[in-house]
Formats: sequence, structure tokens, C-alpha cells
Amino acid sequence: MTDKINICVLDNDGMYRKFFKIIPYHSGGFALVLPRLIDKQIGRLEKTFITYKNFGTHLDIKRDETKQYSAKDIVKFSYHLDGFVQFSSATNNRIVSGRYPDGTPKGLGIISRPLSNPVSTGPSITITFWGLDKFEKESSRKLDSNYIFEAKKSVLHPKAQFNKGDEKAYAMAIYLIPNSLGGRIFKKDGGKYAYLTMMQGLPNGKAFVRLRELVRIIEMNPQNFRIAISWFFIPKKATSDSGYVFFGPTDGRRGLSASYPAIDYGNRLLMKDITYL
Repeated sequence: MTDKINICVLDNDGMYRKFFKIIPYHSGGFALVLPRLIDKQIGRLEKTFITYKNFGTHLDIKRDETKQYSAKDIVKFSYHLDGFVQFSSATNNRIVSGRYPDGTPKGLGIISRPLSNPVSTGPSITITFWGLDKFEKESSRKLDSNYIFEAKKSVLHPKAQFNKGDEKAYAMAIYLIPNSLGGRIFKKDGGKYAYLTMMQGLPNGKAFVRLRELVRIIEMNPQNFRIAISWFFIPKKATSDSGYVFFGPTDGRRGLSASYPAIDYGNRLLMKDITYL
């Protein structure tokens, strides 16, 4: 079984920053421990109603259920083998999720696609983050070149547009790829990589081929899927100095998200999907 995987970012000042931890489950699936920052702000976990508009390029997000968390809380996102996804915490008993006796989700949990057949038209998870100097430093003994993402080697998102004075933010698009798909994996700069091309479906029944992306491969042996990560930079739109926004998979109607510091948008938010910036 693959051990815990520490994903870190090498910032432009040569400092290694903790980003997130992947914990494979022996029963199948995995957990992703959300980033922790050195400041003392309040984050928010949410289950939201999501409507895709403009052929999927914009999101209309309405709140369903929310819970706050603090900088000291350890928050975990779990993706189980059968598609059950949830937020939980060992340090905050207000973050509640689980399943009723009939298997339906409760609290901050939903039923998404099973890991044997994950979403195939885009990433299952996206994380946008900014202000790397406020993320915790990573211990040198925990560094593994297979899992280091260098800020200077991030690539401009193909649909991102910078205006004069825009600061950089970074984004990871995380795909779940069944091993049965095969494909050529090659080594580069200490990590494993592959090229990923996906078909994007449209509401009118048509489809188009998205741009081919270079992705970092994270092996999840002996599980029957791999994690693939695209590494972008995009314009910073947030007003806070540092933070992140996490979007998990959906059940077709609702999704899970986390923001730190908490994004204040009342009960509704209209935004671009990171995939289409």
C-alpha cells in the first residue's frame, strides 16, 4: 500500500511550503488533508447547490449547509471507493458527515462517481491558492522529489488572461484516472508525468477536445486508479493576502467546497469555473 504522500510547493524564494497530504485507505479510496496556513483566520466548509451555465464555463453556487473551521483545525476530505465523499475533522466535532442506515449521505457528504468510474470530462478536484509565504514550511526530512511542485514551473492556464498589475495565484486540477486507461508515463525532473486529453461534453449533446495537458502522476498502488495533477498559474482575484479555495466532486446537483479565509458571498455566488479561466 502506498504510504502517506506529502505534496509541497517550492515558492519563488526557495522555501518549501506544505500544501496537502494524501492518505490512501486500505479499504480503497483516499483522504486529502487540506492546507494549513500560519495566520489565524476562519475558513468555511460548504455543501452547495451548483448550476452550470454558459456551456459549463460558469458556476451558479447556492448554499445548502455550512460549517466554520479555524487555522488550528485539521480538516480532511475523503473520497471512498463507492463514490461517497465527505469532510471530517479530528479536531472539530462540529464538522459532521456520514451516512444514514440506508446509505444516503448526511451532513457534509454527498454520493459522487465511484472510483471505478470517475468523472471523465474534467478534474474531480480543484484547488486555487495564493500568498505562498503564509503556508507552513515543510520539514526537509519530509521532502520527496516525486511530490514537489515548483512555482516557477507552473504553466499559464490556457484560458487565463492577465491584466496590468495582476498578482499570481496558483491552481491544481486533480484528475482520477483508472489504471485500465493505460497511456504512456514518463519520468521528468524527479517526477512521473503523462499527457492527458479529455472530451468536454456540452448541454446540446455536442463535444469538443480540450487542450492536451501535462499532468504529474501520483501512483496509488495497489488501488486501480492514479491521481493526475495539472499545475497552473492564474490571475489572483481574491482580496485576502493568502488563502485557498477547494472544490470537490459533485453528485450532479450538489458539491463540496472549502475556502480559507471564508469567502463571504451571502447565499449565492456566480463565478467562472477554474477549468475555463
